[in-house]
Amino acid sequence: MNLTDSLQKWGQPDVLVIGDLILDQYIWGEVNRVSPEAPIQVLNVKRKEIRLGGSANVCHNLVTLGARVSCLGVIGRDASGFVLRQEMQRLKINTAGVKTVPGKITPVKTRIIAQRQQILRMDQEDIQPLAASVEKLLSAYLKKHIKKYNLLIISDYRKGVCTPELLRAIFREARKNKIMVIVDPKGDDYRKYRGANGLAPNRAEAELATGLKITDERSRRQAAQKLIKELNLDFMIITLGEKGIYFLDKNGREIYDPAKVLEVYDVSGAGDTVMAALGIGLVSGLDMKDAIHLANLAAGVAVSKLGTATVTRDEIVRHWDNLCGNSVQISNKIVKIAELAKILLEIKKEEKKKVVFTNGCFDILHPGHVQLLEFARVQGALLVVGLNSDRSVRRLKGPARPIFTEIQRARTLSALVAVDYVVIFDELTPLNLIKKIKPDVLVKGADWRGKKVVGEEIIKARGGQVLFAPLVKGVSTTNTISRF
Repeated sequence: MNLTDSLQKWGQPDVLVIGDLILDQYIWGEVNRVSPEAPIQVLNVKRKEIRLGGSANVCHNLVTLGARVSCLGVIGRDASGFVLRQEMQRLKINTAGVKTVPGKITPVKTRIIAQRQQILRMDQEDIQPLAASVEKLLSAYLKKHIKKYNLLIISDYRKGVCTPELLRAIFREARKNKIMVIVDPKGDDYRKYRGANGLAPNRAEAELATGLKITDERSRRQAAQKLIKELNLDFMIITLGEKGIYFLDKNGREIYDPAKVLEVYDVSGAGDTVMAALGIGLVSGLDMKDAIHLANLAAGVAVSKLGTATVTRDEIVRHWDNLCGNSVQISNKIVKIAELAKILLEIKKEEKKKVVFTNGCFDILHPGHVQLLEFARVQGALLVVGLNSDRSVRRLKGPARPIFTEIQRARTLSALVAVDYVVIFDELTPLNLIKKIKPDVLVKGADWRGKKVVGEEIIKARGGQVLFAPLVKGVSTTNTISRF
């Protein structure tokens, strides 16, 4: 599989996620003593964090992987529901299909973490099935808007949203409009999922639903065959944790993709990542084998993070490069912020070289970029280029940008003789980056003359310079894109 080609095919599908919306709360701290009141640990709280969980985490993963996402579900008329909707809207997830239900409690999972270990989880939830009136409300929304979507993902966390009646309505409308539906199921009775194209339980869930112990190739095939036959599915996927992902379709085609993991910190939400990556791959026209491979890579990234996590396309590329031992071969010019700060500290200490810094999106490298970089390079002994990450480019320039991924842009920049180091930053401005690497010269294009330049005060306070490079008239990324 050519990973870059497969990722380029992903595009920006429109996906509707249906299921149980959960708010994940993390409380991080340190445990250094036992309480004098009882034989229990005392947590010294350092910070709190809110993340999207349940079907909302599937939505978040789809967004970071580049899809346009809408959500169908319910929240309570409570503070947690307000925060959940607000966070989804901040991420540009369409929440018009998220209905507020009086009397409903928005599910909240609170995880207490000390020394990077989860020591306690507290759940606040309402698992009562939806009232018939709410089912009809969600069904009506789906029927009205279903033609917009390329894919439906059902994320069932057994908190009451995925009722048999609502699922029947979903499958009926999906078949009528020829839209694929894949389900992340729960429970021991999968009959309510009859009508879906495919299911993707984990091993324990598949064992519970089939009554079969999955221990080897033969038993996993038997479990998948049983569910395909009983539910009239097109395919079954079983995620096997540290063993990888297994696929079987109704025609007997089998795919087994071993796990793509370097280290595991937390498996929370890994199934959500698999659903998001697999779904995008399938509706983008990838072969099932390549779609599963990418989903497996995405899961490998997710479990390397602590807590419910999301994954980007460029993290998948970096993960694949690390697995293949190619991380150094990409370019030794592409470095992380902490690594770069150490390198520059040593260089300045031993050789007293003047460090020049410039930054930008550099989406489509054009003559204006090259002239700016060449101008910057001659102002000192080393040129460091700060490159906006994909996420920050989207926030600055809209959902259709960038044209090329951050890794592709970094590789292109690193191929230029003028550039010594490339460092990717995730914020909207390079202020924190400038503070950490302490450049001697800051270079911007001449169109910035007379404007407030981020980092200017820091540079000048240290006795440095802010210089402006001449522009190439009529050349810009926006102008280039507009021609096509």
